[in-house]
Order: sequence, then C-alpha cells, then structure tokens
Amino acid sequence: MSRPRFLEGCTVIMDPALEGILQRFILRCASDLQVVREALEPGASASGGPLQVTVHRLRGAAPMVDRPGLGALAAEVDEELMAGRNPEPALLRRLEAALLAVIEP
Repeated sequence: MSRPRFLEGCTVIMDPALEGILQRFILRCASDLQVVREALEPGASASGGPLQVTVHRLRGAAPMVDRPGLGALAAEVDEELMAGRNPEPALLRRLEAALLAVIEP
C-alpha cells in the first residue's frame, strides 16, 4: 500500500503503528495554519488566545516528529506572546510558510 501524498519524504517514523502520530500532526498543522492566518488579518490581535495555544503546542510537538525548524519558529512566536508583545507579521509569515511546507511538502 502506498503512503499518502502528504507523507512522502517523511522517514522519521518507520513503525507503521506510529505513523498515525505523524499523520495526525500533519492534519493538525492545517488547523494551525488557519489560526496563524487569522492572526495575520488586518486589525487582528495576536496576543493570547488561539495563537498562543497553537504555538505553545507546536513548540513541543514539532521537534518530536522531526520538524525542529517549525518548533523553533513556534518558540519565537510563543516567546513574543509570553512577553506580552504581538509577534511581527514577518515572523508569523515565516511560521505560515513552515506550516505549509509540512502540509504540502
């Protein structure tokens, strides 16, 4: 049986029983992408709320599925939010691009 397109090139999780974890992570990234895009909307406040929950989760989860770059970007956004600052739009756009790279490699 061939792997779904969104799993092509992913070799970190070799055990078929664990591949479901990677699939769920990738599907969750699609939801996370929407949260980031909403934070990029004109007039949107990125502080707290769904964005903070999303980046905090990504910060820990991404490295566990061999996405350390995504985890590092999420950590940058998380640090800004924890300091009470709105992340720069450029940083959110980089996070958006990283999420897209996971969803559509």
